[in-house]
Amino acid sequence: MDAWPRASGTCLTATAHRTAAAMLESAPPSSGKTATAAMTADASDGADAAGGADAADAADAEPRPAAGEGAAMTRAVRLALVAAVLLCSIGCDQVAKTLARASLAASQPISLLDDCVRLELAQNRGAFLSLGEGLPVAARYLLFVVLVGGALALTLAFTLRLRAANPVQLVALSLLTGGGLGNLIDRLIHDGAVVDFVSIGVGALRTGIFNVADAAITLGVLLLLIPWRRSSIFSTL
Repeated sequence: MDAWPRASGTCLTATAHRTAAAMLESAPPSSGKTATAAMTADASDGADAAGGADAADAADAEPRPAAGEGAAMTRAVRLALVAAVLLCSIGCDQVAKTLARASLAASQPISLLDDCVRLELAQNRGAFLSLGEGLPVAARYLLFVVLVGGALALTLAFTLRLRAANPVQLVALSLLTGGGLGNLIDRLIHDGAVVDFVSIGVGALRTGIFNVADAAITLGVLLLLIPWRRSSIFSTL
C-alpha cells in the first residue's frame, strides 16, 4: 500500500522537471540574451570587487611611517627653537658686555633720550640689583655659581622634557635659562663679577644698572606670568 504513493510522487517530480525544461527550450532568444547579459554583469561586478580588494591589500602593504616619526619631528623643532633662543640670548649678552667694557671703562655715563637711558659700566658681584653683594666670597660662590648653575641645569632639563609646550612657553623658559647662563659665564671668567651697563628711568625714578641677560630673564618671567599660559605649563610634562 505504501509503494503506490511513493511512485505517484516520483512521477509528479519528473513531470515538473520536464515541464521546466520545455519552457526553457521554448523561450525566445531575447530571454537567453538577457540571462547572458545578467551573467556578464555579475562577472564584471565580481571583477571590480576583486580589483578593489587587491588595491586595498596593496595600500595596506605599502610601508607606513613609524609611530614615533611625527613625534620625533616635533622634538626636533622643539630642540631647534630652544637652541636658537639660548644662542641668541647668550650671544647678544656677551657681545653687549664686551662692547660695554671696551667703550665705557674709561668714560663718564652716557645719557640717551633725555636721560631716559643711561649707559655706565658697573661690576656687580651680587644678584639682581646687587643683592647679596656684601656676602663673603665663599657664600657668593656657593649661591651665585653652584646653586644657580644647578638651578639652570634643572630648568634646561625641564624645558627639554616638555612634550606639548607651545612656542611661547618654550621661548620663556629658554630666555630664563639663557639669561642665567649669560650671567653665570661672567661670574666664571670675571672672578665672580657680572658686567652691568644700562639703566632706564625718568628723573629720580630709575632702575638699577642691568644687562642684556637680566632683560632676557625679566622677559621670560613676564611671559610665564601671563595667566592663560601659566595655568597649563605643568600639564605639558
